[in-house]
Order: sequence, then C-alpha cells, then structure tokens
Amino acid sequence: MTATQFKQARVRMGYTQAKLAEALQLSRMTISRYEAGTWEVPLAVEMALVQLGAARIQMLGRVAAGGPIEPIPH
Repeated sequence: MTATQFKQARVRMGYTQAKLAEALQLSRMTISRYEAGTWEVPLAVEMALVQLGAARIQMLGRVAAGGPIEPIPH
C-alpha cells in the first residue's frame, strides 16, 4: 500500500489521523509518517486498516424475514 492509498483509505473511512492512530493503537506521528511516505506501511497495518473499513457497514433498510421454519422429521 502506498502512502497515497493509505491516506485515501483513512479519509474515505472518515477518520482523522488521531482517531485512526487510536483505533490502530499507534501514535499520530506514525500515521503521519505513513501518509508522507517516510515510512513504508507494514502489511499488518494495511490488514488492520482493511478490517477497520469492513466493520463499518451501513444499513439501508429492514428485511422482513417472517417466522422461523421448524424442522419436520420425515
């Protein structure tokens, strides 16, 4: 993941550098260094960022599922 991709992912998820650092248990300066390209983004941080983004699924509506279906022995 490049520095630009890292920053774009952070912005797309709606995090500030400080909030992302808190969520990833890193310092804000570390996030800043990743975005500036001073430090390479480790694979573990990249995977954590992906998981963080996957956890924020927006619900758009409700689905009526009906009653439970009981198993009927044959």
